[in-house]
Amino acid sequence: MDAIIQLIRNALCCMKDLNLFSSTILHDPKHTAKYYAFPSPHLNQTTPLELLISITQLYACLSCSRSGYKLLKNKGLAKLHNLTRIADLMKDKYKDIKSKKAVSIIKESIMNEASSAFRDTIIGVCVLSIGVSFFWLFANSLHVT
Repeated sequence: MDAIIQLIRNALCCMKDLNLFSSTILHDPKHTAKYYAFPSPHLNQTTPLELLISITQLYACLSCSRSGYKLLKNKGLAKLHNLTRIADLMKDKYKDIKSKKAVSIIKESIMNEASSAFRDTIIGVCVLSIGVSFFWLFANSLHVT
């Protein structure tokens, strides 16, 4: 679903940037005023095309923010917290394990999982910030900014 919305948003933005179909109602702010009267001085200049673009950008804002937050919370920070607790519990258990190879495998596995959780935390922060930035684009499409 996200890919379809992205394709639609990009197509609409290309239509606006290249001024395609400029003689249609898509570029006429008076047509938007027939259905909803935005306040002046700037919001009343919103065209139907910009309204469609703003809806797709709001979707991107909500979708990316939600995905980034879930990735950050569930696969990033929560996983790091659990791995820290496991590492603390295993400190005392390493003495009971006689095979150094087994201890090495356990430590390596915990470090690989911690590396993955840290990477997911960084990716979650990036996706969340991209999602939040789409809110500015949403407002800009409506001539709020």
